[in-house]
Amino acid sequence: MNSFGEYLRNRREQLGLLLRKVAAERDIDTSMLSKIERSERVATKEMIPIRAKILE
Repeated sequence: MNSFGEYLRNRREQLGLLLRKVAAERDIDTSMLSKIERSERVATKEMIPIRAKILE
């Protein structure tokens, strides 16, 4: 089973979205989003609905 971060990355790539674009739209640091996707940092519960909206 993939981690939540791996799922986010795969979905973002499927949609053809750039990491920096997603981060800018959500007003978060690109490096933070990258760390979440690599499972080096945990997404907060406030971030999850935001990601869900972007990644459908």
